[in-house]
Amino acid sequence: MASFFSLITELETLLEQLSAILSGDENQVVLVNGNNKDSISKAIADRFVSLQSMISGRLTFETISALNSSGEPANGELAEVWNDSNILNNGLYGWKDGAWTSSDYDPVKAVKSFVDALLVHSSSNHSGYQYAVVDNNGKLLLGIDNQGNVINKGLNDVINSLSDQTENHGLRLVSLEDDSLSHELTINALDEFKNDYFDTTNSSHSGFAYAIESSDGKCLFGVRPDGSVYSLELKPLIESLKRERGEQSGYIISFVDGAEKVLGGFDAFGRFVLSKGSKFSDRYSPRSGYIYTLEDSKGHILFGIKNDGTAVLPNVGNLQSSINEIKSQVEKLEKPSVFLDPLTEQSSPMASGPGIICWGDSMTAGAGSTGGNRYPTYLASKSGLTVHNAGVGGESSNTITARTGAIPFPVRIANAEPIKEIPSSGEIQIEFDTFLGNSFAPLRQGSGGAQGFAGELNGVKGTIYFTGTGTTPGDYFFVRETAGEAVPMNRPPYPYRTFFSEEHRGDIAIIWIGQNGNVLEDVLSQVQLIIDHLKAAYKKFLVIPKPTSTPEEDAEFERLWGRKVVKIRDYLSKPIYSADGVTVESSYGLSDAGFEPTEQDLIDVEAGKVPTSLRVDSVHFNNAGYEILAEQCYQRLIELKYI
Repeated sequence: MASFFSLITELETLLEQLSAILSGDENQVVLVNGNNKDSISKAIADRFVSLQSMISGRLTFETISALNSSGEPANGELAEVWNDSNILNNGLYGWKDGAWTSSDYDPVKAVKSFVDALLVHSSSNHSGYQYAVVDNNGKLLLGIDNQGNVINKGLNDVINSLSDQTENHGLRLVSLEDDSLSHELTINALDEFKNDYFDTTNSSHSGFAYAIESSDGKCLFGVRPDGSVYSLELKPLIESLKRERGEQSGYIISFVDGAEKVLGGFDAFGRFVLSKGSKFSDRYSPRSGYIYTLEDSKGHILFGIKNDGTAVLPNVGNLQSSINEIKSQVEKLEKPSVFLDPLTEQSSPMASGPGIICWGDSMTAGAGSTGGNRYPTYLASKSGLTVHNAGVGGESSNTITARTGAIPFPVRIANAEPIKEIPSSGEIQIEFDTFLGNSFAPLRQGSGGAQGFAGELNGVKGTIYFTGTGTTPGDYFFVRETAGEAVPMNRPPYPYRTFFSEEHRGDIAIIWIGQNGNVLEDVLSQVQLIIDHLKAAYKKFLVIPKPTSTPEEDAEFERLWGRKVVKIRDYLSKPIYSADGVTVESSYGLSDAGFEPTEQDLIDVEAGKVPTSLRVDSVHFNNAGYEILAEQCYQRLIELKYI
């Protein structure tokens, strides 16, 4: 079912088409319901050209002035005016009674007669109009005013004709306090169209020179070849709401006071207009004097039913403001940025990002690069996003997984400590239990961005530090942030997560682990634990197999995570063959870097290894290798619509 405003839009389109037909120039053609209709000017011009082609041996003049200045023709010839600025002056002329006289049989006159049949000259009932289109009762439907504007005064009737409805539709006003006080206002649909003149035998409306149709193909307004005007007569669509009020009859829906005085209403274009000189009674203050009110969040009355039963709109501007406010809220609801976790009752992002966190070992940390050109640095430059480098050299996948918080570090008080508790102040030596048979060794080559490795142990905030460095032996200690009561630690292990890992659970995660010692099955399960620990409802992540992986290992990653896996070894070593399709002449990685392959590079590519020219040792990449990795990650983030 078409809405009121969609019908208005359809009618405005039809009026624009009719206006173009009436006022278009001699080159204009108007597309109406898929068919080209000539403007009246073009029809005249075309008729004139046709007539001109049939005329020979006659005098021709460009303007009417030139014709009149020529005087009486020597041999009684006919004359033609063909390009006067006033199109009605163009046509066939003959000398009669001492002056040039336009022929009654001129095709221009024929078209003019046709137009005059369509457009009735203004009368005392339609002052201010050069031409007017009226119905059979003389009611003005459409007019051209003295300034040449196309004006509609009978839009209500045409709107009615656009509504071919068979159902009842209404507005229900409901009292939330007393349902018995509810009222229903019904707009009765039309019974049927009156097709007095409609040519039902031809769907193209062959009985009309011009026609305006509804969306379902019914003729609403037409001009017959004989110049008579057809306008569909309809029952009033909204008789139960519309009030005839003389000068106020232009309203579709009106609002009146107790004395039947029209205060305002919705006009034919759907606009709310206050009647000239009227205002809402001062005694009706907000909420006072109303049975029902509809108010916005700021307490403004948008719609009300007064005690005498009349309906008013005190402030339509507030209504529009409230509509905009509601739309804004709905848009936010449709695309929420956070959701409430029903278990923790904490807010979490709907989707990971926009920041990126790169978890890994020395490859992520950038071992082998120079000038700080690590792959997270390249990625930040390419994407324009904030990228955190959480890579620490030498760490196993077990330790990296604990740093992400996916499995917390399992902490207990060291055996060397006689009292198993966190002291009221100072520090205490700690140790880590194992996970899946694997130990933890954090802080050997850095904290991976976790400032001071700060976190919380058994409800106490503090920091873990290591007394050794790298492979140098040392011990782990936990230092309280502030003094307080001693806290027992007699049921180990106790989980420890860094604040840094919690802060970045909502980021897009790039996970590159497994180079340092763990078996494939453990690495795959640890990667999944990291993914599961990401905070967002829609978790965005990439996984990179180790740089020395095999095709079989890469396949295991792909089986679990598909296109979220960036197989960097496979890409860098992917062979490029010569024209014979057999000889390897380069690889994707070497080509991207612009390197001419060495003999060793070609041997590496044949073996499925990262070419030597892209590495600094058997594992770590150089700047070129890291930049290609960053580009591959960047392109995959775009492909997955993560960024």
